[in-house]
Amino acid sequence: MAAFCGEKEIMQMIAPSGKVYQAGTFSGNPVSVVAGLTTLKFLYEMANSIYGELTRKCEAVVDPVRALAQESDLDLQIVNVSSMFQVFFSRTPVTDYDTAKTANNAIFMRYHAKLLERGIFLPPSQYETCFLSNKHSSVDLNKTVKCLVEVLTGTFE
Repeated sequence: MAAFCGEKEIMQMIAPSGKVYQAGTFSGNPVSVVAGLTTLKFLYEMANSIYGELTRKCEAVVDPVRALAQESDLDLQIVNVSSMFQVFFSRTPVTDYDTAKTANNAIFMRYHAKLLERGIFLPPSQYETCFLSNKHSSVDLNKTVKCLVEVLTGTFE
């Protein structure tokens, strides 16, 4: 769910007043609103524990991959924030869109395919991010790390 706003002359262009149609699957759906509010309430109440745990889970995946990249001199950058991460095949540190574009997309696509073969689903574009949730178990995280290491130490062929 989302909301948007703007100057009156812009907002008058949006239907029903104007010619620009805007809709969303869950727009105006009371069940969606209740689900969204319930999720936000849960996250607010659990903020002291859930966000730290999500960060620890992400670090459990990212740290071994980052160490592997450094030890084996892979052209690989792994960027993470809280419960999100992404791998970029580049020597250049990835700090923004311009540096992300320098990463080798062909290698990323082979990496993605090899992980899918092992049951690890990542977003199919290196411009998206991987998200971890509080439902990912230590078994899930260990399997993910194992598969990432196997693929990254393999040949990608």
